[in-house]
Amino acid sequence: MRVRCAVQERTLIGSISYSDTFPLCGGESDLNASSVEDRAESASLQVCMMATSDCIAVTFQGVHNDTFYMSVAESEVDGDSFTISSRWFTYNLQCEDKKFLYLNHEGRLELQHLTSNEQSQLDCKFNIHLFNDNSLQERKGRAVMVYANKDGKKMVACCRSNNEVYAEAMDLPKKIEERQHKALFYMTMVVSNKYMFESTLYPSKFLGFEPDKRNSSLKAVVLLEKGHRGVDEKAEVTLTKKVI
Repeated sequence: MRVRCAVQERTLIGSISYSDTFPLCGGESDLNASSVEDRAESASLQVCMMATSDCIAVTFQGVHNDTFYMSVAESEVDGDSFTISSRWFTYNLQCEDKKFLYLNHEGRLELQHLTSNEQSQLDCKFNIHLFNDNSLQERKGRAVMVYANKDGKKMVACCRSNNEVYAEAMDLPKKIEERQHKALFYMTMVVSNKYMFESTLYPSKFLGFEPDKRNSSLKAVVLLEKGHRGVDEKAEVTLTKKVI
């Protein structure tokens, strides 16, 4: 919804949305004028500038005619950092031909067809941990890390050169002071329960799946580069939960 906002003696054209309440990828709530007025008392809002896509934190003060009056909150957040959130979600991850991602006994990420019982094993369940993106730049998706638990350790999916994706034991960082990290991805929804994971370390490269060169019955996890036609289904990840 477009509104005219008066912010610290400036008039701005922008869109307003309540803070992220979505479980995975986030997004803007659909608001109408009456719902905004009902919740106007000290509501925490976010104004997204149409021209620059920058965002600033504001507090809703009141409404007069078509003008929303707000005060700008001072922020000490580093605009180039990510901070860990308290939210994560556990899923089985599948590729386009229904093979499941799992962590093998050597600690390598592979994909193969799994039985119902195998899907319940700890090394086949992956946690998607959300991170807060403090940047004022336009967001590419929801910042996340993906990991499985094995032998009391978090085995985190990481990227490196030659389009390799591997699992590394690490504690999730509380804060990331830069815009790129080997274990951080931008997660975006394609459709329904299908998502894509873009590497922050290698922009325009996505988690994908290709036949394993050492075993044709398996698939390996790699980074796939986005071309002029985009990225095909090999870079789409289906998130499922086993119903017990």
